[in-house]
Amino acid sequence: MFFFLIPYNVDVPMERWPFANWALMAFTVMVSVIAFPAMMGIGAYEHWMMSGPGDWWSDAGLLGSVFTHGGWGHLIGNLIFLFVFGNAVNAKLGHGLFIACYVLLGTLSGLAYTAASHAGVPSLGASGAIAGIMGMFIVFYPRNNISILFFVWILRAHVKVFQLSAWIVIGAYFAKDLFFQVLYDTGVYDNGVALMAHLAGTVAGVILASLLLLTDRIRPTEHEQTLLELVGMQSW
Repeated sequence: MFFFLIPYNVDVPMERWPFANWALMAFTVMVSVIAFPAMMGIGAYEHWMMSGPGDWWSDAGLLGSVFTHGGWGHLIGNLIFLFVFGNAVNAKLGHGLFIACYVLLGTLSGLAYTAASHAGVPSLGASGAIAGIMGMFIVFYPRNNISILFFVWILRAHVKVFQLSAWIVIGAYFAKDLFFQVLYDTGVYDNGVALMAHLAGTVAGVILASLLLLTDRIRPTEHEQTLLELVGMQSW
């Protein structure tokens, strides 16, 4: 049996075209493709990737690990999530603030990974920063629907499309990462994914989006209900 779940659309009316997110995706593709040939060597990994305790900083620094990927599958998977969630968050924040938040979340998730990982275990990819964008999304749009493509192969292909609220989808991804992080910490299982970067990025994104709302830097429209409103922390 083979199956996968892919989010492909969000039910969020956008206030502006997400040009910054599209530019970010294009830049990520360019940097990753340029780096692909070099990724065949260990030295290149040390240059572009973040490592664990004892080797905190690579020559490329924190951002090198955010914009480089290990292969086409890794890159395309991250771009799908960035497109789905990044477009809506970009439209809400504006272009400059969105890029600033993305870089900050990528940096924070990278630092969390280096602090929690085993010595010499490297990491690369945009998933920590994208998890942060997903964390921001759940604060801005907790009840908005996310459309998901479900594909499973059992003797033959079965494809279904369904919708779930953002808090369920993103909450499920967070719970999955937390579960496997516990298995990793106890030495039971290691899937080679920088789970701590995902977890830290999501938490940082939730905190950052909440601060933007609490300081009135970002305000919801009259038809939106934020996570802060749902839990009774703020009303407009």
